[in-house]
Amino acid sequence: MFRPSLAAHAGKAASYDVNLVRDPEGKRQIVLMPADSTEAQVIEQVNKDKYALNSWSKFQGYCVEQLQAQSENELYPRKLKEWTLGTLAGVLSFPLISLLLGVFIGWVWRGFRPTKQ
Repeated sequence: MFRPSLAAHAGKAASYDVNLVRDPEGKRQIVLMPADSTEAQVIEQVNKDKYALNSWSKFQGYCVEQLQAQSENELYPRKLKEWTLGTLAGVLSFPLISLLLGVFIGWVWRGFRPTKQ
């Protein structure tokens, strides 16, 4: 028999029993039912609790998927900006390096050719 304080908290004046049962999958479950409940009612409650637990598990999986999608959506603009800047730097650095290399070669070539008098 369970404590009267639990019954008062639930707004009931009845006494409750704590039942330890196994569901068809072999998992133990604790079911709190009124003391005058039959065994069939306890088993029915276990099946309802199992369905509710599966629903909560699915809801938890949905929430985790939504949080992952949200974090990916928040990271996508930052990754896109980094990729764009990296690509732009790579594309623009080739002409700049070519120009500097050409200027250097021209400067060296001008220094070693004979001067006209």
